[in-house]
Amino acid sequence: MNPILKDGPQCRLEPGSQRAYDVAIVGYGPVGQALAAMLGQAGHRVGVFERWPSLYPLPRACVVDHEAMRILQSVSVAEPFSRLAVPTGGEYVWLNAAGQTLYHFRYPCDGVSGWPSRSLIYQPDLERLLDQRVKSIPQVEVHQGYEVTGLRSDADGVTIEASRCEADENGRLQRTQERCNATARWIVGCDGANSWVRQASGIAWEDLGFRADWLVVDVIPNDPTRELDMPEAAQICDPARPVTLMRRMGKRHVRWEMMLLPGEDAAEITQHRNVWPMIEQWIRPDQGRIDRAAVYTFQSGVAGTWRQGRVLLAGDAAHLMPPFLGQGLCSGLRDARALFWRLDDVLAGRHEASALDLYELERAPHVKTVIERAVALGKVVCITDPVEAARRDESILSGNAPTLPQFPTLTSGLLHKPGRDSVAGELGPQPVVTTSGQTGLLDDVIGAGWHLLVDNDQAIPVWDARHERFAAAIGLQTVVLGDQARGASALQWLRSRELTAVLVRPDFYVFGGAAAPADVSPLLDDLQRQLRSTMKVTA
Repeated sequence: MNPILKDGPQCRLEPGSQRAYDVAIVGYGPVGQALAAMLGQAGHRVGVFERWPSLYPLPRACVVDHEAMRILQSVSVAEPFSRLAVPTGGEYVWLNAAGQTLYHFRYPCDGVSGWPSRSLIYQPDLERLLDQRVKSIPQVEVHQGYEVTGLRSDADGVTIEASRCEADENGRLQRTQERCNATARWIVGCDGANSWVRQASGIAWEDLGFRADWLVVDVIPNDPTRELDMPEAAQICDPARPVTLMRRMGKRHVRWEMMLLPGEDAAEITQHRNVWPMIEQWIRPDQGRIDRAAVYTFQSGVAGTWRQGRVLLAGDAAHLMPPFLGQGLCSGLRDARALFWRLDDVLAGRHEASALDLYELERAPHVKTVIERAVALGKVVCITDPVEAARRDESILSGNAPTLPQFPTLTSGLLHKPGRDSVAGELGPQPVVTTSGQTGLLDDVIGAGWHLLVDNDQAIPVWDARHERFAAAIGLQTVVLGDQARGASALQWLRSRELTAVLVRPDFYVFGGAAAPADVSPLLDDLQRQLRSTMKVTA
């Protein structure tokens, strides 16, 4: 008997069945979904295990950036999702209790990745689209309602045991007596901040010191076309109660996040009768309904290691940050992309398993910097002492506040002369290009692998046979931008850095840049040298 019983759009495992996968993913939030889609569409057999029988119906993250959209583009979700998201106008303000502007963050409306710099989203829209994409891929089996309760790992792979779960009439999860087993070459824990995979593997968790309880309120206005009298995105640094607000979260929802004060009870403050007075200056009960009011603890932390043998971690299982930069979901999607292209190489036999060591080496410093900056902003926001808040306001308004640093780049790992090559570790551009009669975003036209962007025909490198073999081995494609208007953004990006070419990795980060055509071959030589220790076939 076939051990897979179709239970609606998901897979139900026959009790006692044994499945074999290339990769088992535990957790079916956006990070697990995106990773499953990437691996599945690359031809790898993936089994996803999620203890809840259905998708989580309420939003958590409310912002994605242009890089996250490019990652979603790689699994054919960005275009439909963009129709449900709301691009911001490039502004985010911090106000004090008197309504004075403390910070006015301005950023380009369009990001280097070919998508809006920031978009306000309703997370269930994203999860629904990712779910549809994942379940359309034959190589992926999604087991919702199966909690992983056992994990054994050795040098060859992992064995897991899962228990089938059902939700009772009160929405609580209950395990049944049904058990099933699966083996996989690798397992990835995408199962959130309280990751069972991380804990079962004995991986330590480092608390980075930030902790605050906040009330999160999502409201659906009766008239979604009516703009509320509030900023598009703002932080109100009021010592009486710090507040974050977003006028649009997707097409219909509005969000407020309000810090709990000492002595306030989570169960009591989430009662609608107590919530409405807190937001009535923006919306009244007769103008909308509360979709969700819940207290969340904003925290910061990072796993002691992201890889232990055949066990890997991604997303909140690997790191956790407060939401003040809107980078939690974005960072998890970066993990998925960074992990995918290395797992793909290892599973396809192109690289040794040691290639996966670069995953944490590159991602951990990057995300720790993001966490540190989010925590620093959070500490400024969460001041509740009126005297200290007044000093903060005076310092910022007098112009003495430090400037906000640029978004971090990769600083270690597979990079050309990190710290000396001016663009190594930056996020590479994605222009609209025309080639072979096809016009579209770069990744849609050539695929999302290794590629070399060159300024013009004269910048095309002339390689010897060894370079040609190596370029073919890694699937490198050369794209000539020329002076066509469609490639203007990438040309401007190159020329502003005084470069004639740039070599970009499959996760869209720049390996290195070349100032002159003669510098391209040494760039490829360095890449080959760095890959030699893990690559099974070299030129």
